[in-house]
Amino acid sequence: MIYSTQDFPGFHFQIDYKPVFKDTPLRIGADGIALSADRTTLYYCPVTGRNLYAIDTSLLRNFTTPLKEIRSAVRAIGSKRTTTDGMHADNKGNVFYTMLEGKGIGIYTPSSHRFHDFVSDDRMLWVDGVAFDQKGSIIFNSNRLHEMFGGYEIDWTYPYNLIIWKAFVGHDVKSYLYADG
Repeated sequence: MIYSTQDFPGFHFQIDYKPVFKDTPLRIGADGIALSADRTTLYYCPVTGRNLYAIDTSLLRNFTTPLKEIRSAVRAIGSKRTTTDGMHADNKGNVFYTMLEGKGIGIYTPSSHRFHDFVSDDRMLWVDGVAFDQKGSIIFNSNRLHEMFGGYEIDWTYPYNLIIWKAFVGHDVKSYLYADG
């Protein structure tokens, strides 16, 4: 078993000062996953942890690669300072990741080995997925999932229970699927 794909034992986190799944600890391993623009690196992270990991895709494409070699090739990139559910890479090599605790979207830039917040709003509770509109913007949703299944009372009349957001990134930014190469 590869430690980086598993939930972090005993990991607990909060969103808006509320424990996620207050009666039972949430146990989710690798969920956020993104392929680099040049398709040579697979980035991933568990929901119940804050680290980003990477591995060379050539090892994964070769089905004869021993598991021991795959385990030793996993690179711990660093802490995103937040838990993450969804990720997507752009055509420039950046990795966009959801920030559950940070309530928004962050970006990891491999060329500078830097994590930074891109957009955040107090209404962005449990940001789930990231997509590109191919016109320079990302599209993502927030859905309050941690409250819906966490034993909390939900006010279904609240207009921000499920929101589709759009944020401009740059005129020439698209999904990694549109990278030259």
